[in-house]
Amino acid sequence: MGTATTVTTGSSFTTYTGLTLNFTSAAMALGDSFYAVCTAPTWNDAGIQSAITAVAAVPGIVFEDIIVSGVSAASDVTAFDGYMTTLANTNKHFSRLLCACTDATWGGASTQTEAAWMASIQSSFASTQSLRVGVCAGYYRFIDPFTQSQLRSSLLYGAAARDSAVAIQVDLGQVNQGSLQNLVLPTTPDKFANGTFFYHNENANPGLDASRFLSALQWVSLPGVYIMNPNLMAPPGSDFNWLQHGHVIDVACEIAYNYFIQQISNSVRVSAKTGFILPQDRLRLQNGCQAVLNNNLVNNGAASAAICVVSGTDNILSTATLTVTLQVVPLGYIKAVNVTISFLNPAVVQVQAAA
Repeated sequence: MGTATTVTTGSSFTTYTGLTLNFTSAAMALGDSFYAVCTAPTWNDAGIQSAITAVAAVPGIVFEDIIVSGVSAASDVTAFDGYMTTLANTNKHFSRLLCACTDATWGGASTQTEAAWMASIQSSFASTQSLRVGVCAGYYRFIDPFTQSQLRSSLLYGAAARDSAVAIQVDLGQVNQGSLQNLVLPTTPDKFANGTFFYHNENANPGLDASRFLSALQWVSLPGVYIMNPNLMAPPGSDFNWLQHGHVIDVACEIAYNYFIQQISNSVRVSAKTGFILPQDRLRLQNGCQAVLNNNLVNNGAASAAICVVSGTDNILSTATLTVTLQVVPLGYIKAVNVTISFLNPAVVQVQAAA
């Protein structure tokens, strides 16, 4: 190298320019190669909050999910949960958010094994809980749609693409939807200077799904990579363990809000004896909301049933408040199949029948 040990990339590098590469004065030989592990620029929580606030202020906009690319820590998920809760309670935008945790550390003595990486993120997110935020774990080769290059990127990109392509009730792990598109598994070991990249497979190394991450697996005899479960960071036993459950209840919330906001300051008749709403008016409101629920959730297969009940015992003359209960029966999802297989001898069956 001589005395000049730095190289600044210029016009010969058509994609990445302005980078300074620092070398030592050690000798180089033809064929030597060098690599660097880079950290991408990212957002801060205040920027995410500002973006969510801005989009929520756009009149008439409806969004199913928010996708935050880049690396999110456990503290970010807690902040995101607060933003999404405010978005629902204050702005009446009922939505969920997907983000991604860190990849393994690559390069030199800091390179992590798959087991060490799993243990690290499991420990970091162990106490994190959110009914509105899902965290994707695992990094894979995705084909960049612009350059057609294969870039190591978060599973988030595959999950977001699948999420945008299917109906609200569809489990992102539904096998007959096919493997994740634009995700490529290397046919030979994918090596960097002093190691080999890994591609997490919950079938081979389970643990992330049980830790409530949205993770991926490979099914025996099927090509490609599939999402295992579209987990949210909900606590164990929650009704909101999967993203589609959040989607369905979000639509139910939108239906209820949009229907009953139209009833504000409307008059209803009350009983001269009890002061409660008359049954005719109660049923009119109840059946009206029920019809919208049926059209937008039940009849299109997004839910098994939806039930709206308007209270008949509110003292509306005193409180001016109507109480409504809305319950949704979700779809069931097959997560395991037990098959019993055996030989059958028809002759033995016929003899037993004759006897």
